[in-house]
Amino acid sequence: TGAQHLWQRDDLGWQRAGLFGATEAISYNNASTMVVDRPGRLWSRYPAFPAWDNYVIKRYAKRLKRLANASRTGDHIAFVCDVNYWPTIEHLDPRYVVLYVFDAWPLMPGWSPELQWQLAKLVERADLIIAVADSMARHLPGDGPERAKIVTHGVNAKFIMEGAGTPCPKDLAAIPHPRVGNIGRVSRKVDLELISAVAHRMPGTQFVFIGSAG
Repeated sequence: TGAQHLWQRDDLGWQRAGLFGATEAISYNNASTMVVDRPGRLWSRYPAFPAWDNYVIKRYAKRLKRLANASRTGDHIAFVCDVNYWPTIEHLDPRYVVLYVFDAWPLMPGWSPELQWQLAKLVERADLIIAVADSMARHLPGDGPERAKIVTHGVNAKFIMEGAGTPCPKDLAAIPHPRVGNIGRVSRKVDLELISAVAHRMPGTQFVFIGSAG
């Protein structure tokens, strides 16, 4: 989401961040290296002081350009997955902007007019909009729903099929049949009231959730 923000100071991620920030090089299958930037706490945003806030964002954008060897304006592509990144995009000034929509953001708790404005600016600036489902694209402002390209999540079918032939994990094997399973993060998007109602109608069925919560 860009530079650190003072309102994040109670978060574990902010507390674990270094003072000056750091970078980490990650290679995948011995292929090209991806550089991950981890912003420090020293240069944190503070919207209550617009001049300082703008300076921090501009400084962060220059840092990203330097890390990407993109010192000249317009010779880089920004792939944006978070609405909060809009202020950085203004200073980053990339040649192309790709907006990746993986959720129905306007329906999320805590959505605000400011976030809606930032989303509208991103949609307006984006050269390409990718959404993982039409149900997410339809909540985009302006001409976002019409411009969005739907690219659904993929799955490694071979990997899944091979897993079906492996021994059942001990913790799962201890749960009696019949079982209804769900793999994925348990978040506010999961309708727990609906699941509870279904579970009460199916008292002999075990509902198993595999994934992090939060």
